[in-house]
Amino acid sequence: MKNLKKLFALAVSCIVLSSSLTAFAENDVTVSLNGKTLDFEVAPQIVEDVTMVPLRAIFEELGASVFWNDDDKSILGVKDNVIVMLQIGNNKLFINNSNVELETPPIIVSDRTLVPLRAIAESFDCTVDWNDSTKAVTITTN
Repeated sequence: MKNLKKLFALAVSCIVLSSSLTAFAENDVTVSLNGKTLDFEVAPQIVEDVTMVPLRAIFEELGASVFWNDDDKSILGVKDNVIVMLQIGNNKLFINNSNVELETPPIIVSDRTLVPLRAIAESFDCTVDWNDSTKAVTITTN
């Protein structure tokens, strides 16, 4: 009887551990750019069905210069003839002389500014694909 209790406790522990690992894995989002998997200081997060990533990392990976204005919490990204501007909490993305309504505005998490990945990548003329089953974002430069 004592061995049966131990076996039962071990089985329950394994089930709990495996289900928590599965839940963790389901929240992991991977991002690749032209076949290279990107690493971020703050992990990509899904906020209101939008994949958010650290701004400096994604802008620089896409080859853009990044400028941060702490006074008004705005972000400026520049690459070739494209100027992209965002602001924390503002759901407008400005690309050159036009603007785009964002589903989710930039936010600050763990002292890092997270921006909507698809909107940023597409601003610089990239193609973005999402694989829901693997939680993988694939970015291809054009």
